[in-house]
Amino acid sequence: QELARAEKEKQAPEGKLTPKDYVRFAVKDAVLKKSVFSKTEILRESAKLSYQDGIGMHRLEKAFDELNTGKEIVTLKDHQNAQYRGAYSTKEQIQAEKEIVQLAKEGKGAVKPIMSMEEAEKAVKDYEQGKGTVLTTGQKDAALQILTTTDRINLIAGHAGSGKTFAMDVVNASIVTHNSGVEVKAMGYTGKAAAELEQKTGISTTTVDRALIDIKKSMPTNNPKLWIVAEHSMLSSRKYHEIAKLAVQHNATVISVGDLKQKAAIEAGRPIHDMQDHAGLQPVKMSEILRQKPEWYKEITTELSSIENQKGIDQQRANRAVDFAFFKLDQHKKIQEVKNDASLKKETVKEYLKNYKGTLIVTATNKDRSEYNSMIREKLKEKGEVGKEGQRFTCFENKTLGDTNKRLAHNYEPGNYISVDLGAKGLGVKSGIAAEITGRDLNRNTINISFTNRYGDQKRTINVMRYGNRLSLFEKKNIEFSPGDKILFLKNSSEAHKREGINVKNGMTGIVQSIGGQGRITAQVGQREIAWNVKDYGYLSHGYAMTTDKAQGSTESK
Repeated sequence: QELARAEKEKQAPEGKLTPKDYVRFAVKDAVLKKSVFSKTEILRESAKLSYQDGIGMHRLEKAFDELNTGKEIVTLKDHQNAQYRGAYSTKEQIQAEKEIVQLAKEGKGAVKPIMSMEEAEKAVKDYEQGKGTVLTTGQKDAALQILTTTDRINLIAGHAGSGKTFAMDVVNASIVTHNSGVEVKAMGYTGKAAAELEQKTGISTTTVDRALIDIKKSMPTNNPKLWIVAEHSMLSSRKYHEIAKLAVQHNATVISVGDLKQKAAIEAGRPIHDMQDHAGLQPVKMSEILRQKPEWYKEITTELSSIENQKGIDQQRANRAVDFAFFKLDQHKKIQEVKNDASLKKETVKEYLKNYKGTLIVTATNKDRSEYNSMIREKLKEKGEVGKEGQRFTCFENKTLGDTNKRLAHNYEPGNYISVDLGAKGLGVKSGIAAEITGRDLNRNTINISFTNRYGDQKRTINVMRYGNRLSLFEKKNIEFSPGDKILFLKNSSEAHKREGINVKNGMTGIVQSIGGQGRITAQVGQREIAWNVKDYGYLSHGYAMTTDKAQGSTESK
């Protein structure tokens, strides 16, 4: 029976690819980032993908036109935004965006409130008295909206540092205390954000991808549910469409929380804007800034937070806000001019070391992140904050590939590792398993991998042209760690990792406490101390500097 299951997992044989297949791959990759694309960019990317097969531009253009005639690719003739007219999208993308708006409209007045307004006000007051605190107006408005709403989908918009997580704690505590019988769960775009939300509120929280998989597996019931969706500005229309549809099936009220000026969706679409513009959903706004302590810093944050109106960014106001910010920063001697990139890095490291335990360097590229990490470690060794004698480990760092490059075998070097993204099927490898690349066939665009699962040692061949967009690539690195090092976790723990004692999320950091024999590291991660063998979990790097993606949602004093 186990052999039969293993055989069933194996990737099915594939036929020869056609010009339409290559155009479809290029379109699929394009709509991961934006809902609208041009014919030129699709032909350019499909030409990169098909060069090995010698498919000319004429055949690709013909394939594009046929898919357009068949409405698989849709011309946007009457788009509300003039700049998109004559561009293209897909029927699935357009349908998802339309249905989100429709579901938001139909959801008005469609659910029973968790409490009456009188009960909710009492619950909030009880929370304040019990915690010895006073909520801001924004926090109180958000909590009351969530506890009394009759709408299926609700928006909470708060600037960074406005206390959105604290407001969710108020809601959860009020529901538990008043025994409302409502099942509360939360989901965040990143594993790190999900873990932080769960830690601070006690609400069971997973990533959006994991939550969607779990919800689809569960049997719908009429029991009332509350789903809190954090970091909503990072969600694509497709993901939000799934959430909205499942909410109807499972009798769930969706509370969508985020900052519209947060890092934009990695995938395509702007579902939050669409629901505001076309379904009439108005967010409860949390405008008070709590995180930034100096008053002048709060003034900057408030000014920068007010540059957007219903039509988008007010450019004149934005220019004034930026000028104001620079004036205030200069006034408080927070701007320093440097001559070149080397001087910038040197001065940044110098400033970092003044309060390195509460400071984070955020970079745009992995190259800069790596340089900063090396420079800081050397300085901390000199200060005696990091052990001078360390131990080197074989680790795996994310290697970022563009969407087109994910589909080309020459980017997958033997000796590196891949993992299959959550929810991907048809590859014969479960998500979370690390598989070593043992070989590649550039002509067939395939890679050979080996891994171990419950059936024993396994080998697979994956066609990356077809399935590369479902893979994450990790590059093997030899990295030194010492006691005192700040360590960065680069991958969510799988169930197998958790059984080995390591339960971490991608983007979390910890401080190395000790390094034992057999490659065992003990680290302080938040309030927990964890120990594991690097052979079991090696997705590690130094964590003094992070890229913008990894740093999303982090709170530091500097």
